[in-house]
Amino acid sequence: MDNKRWDPLPWQQVALGVPDQFDLLLSGGRGGGKSTLITQLILRDALRFGSGYVGALVRRDLSGLRKLESELLSQIDNIPELLGSKYISSQKELRFTTGGRLYLHYIKDESAFSRFQGIDLSHVYIDESGQIPDPAPILRIRSSMRSTVQGVVPRMVLSCNPNNVGSWWHYENIIRQAVTW
Repeated sequence: MDNKRWDPLPWQQVALGVPDQFDLLLSGGRGGGKSTLITQLILRDALRFGSGYVGALVRRDLSGLRKLESELLSQIDNIPELLGSKYISSQKELRFTTGGRLYLHYIKDESAFSRFQGIDLSHVYIDESGQIPDPAPILRIRSSMRSTVQGVVPRMVLSCNPNNVGSWWHYENIIRQAVTW
């Protein structure tokens, strides 16, 4: 991947404009730019919220998580305000120069939640959430979402492709209950 800063696609621009108090479900076919948008949201929010930003980037598989890790680190080199941010590989933790933190983790089941035990998360991004067959691990992570920093509204962003093993709970718990903003 080259170190070129991404310009959001028109649909990504719309998603970037959704107010913080609304969670996002990015659902659609492969190759549409959902994971890229997650990376854009992470970097934008790390800049916006400074030390009030404590995020978690989660995937079910390690190889996909490593790809997102690489994309994040590549883009940091293009953002002057984030130059000098440090990635601590052994802890899977990205410490932004703005004071915020992002934890990267793969989560196969509810027992993997212990990685986030005791951490107050302001933002959670779950890439390919449709690969997770049951919503229990996501609900456990959601229980750690809170912020006492003024102006920081906890937010969850999920991305998924249709017809995966977890599509049923996306429909039941998110799509059926969706409200327009």
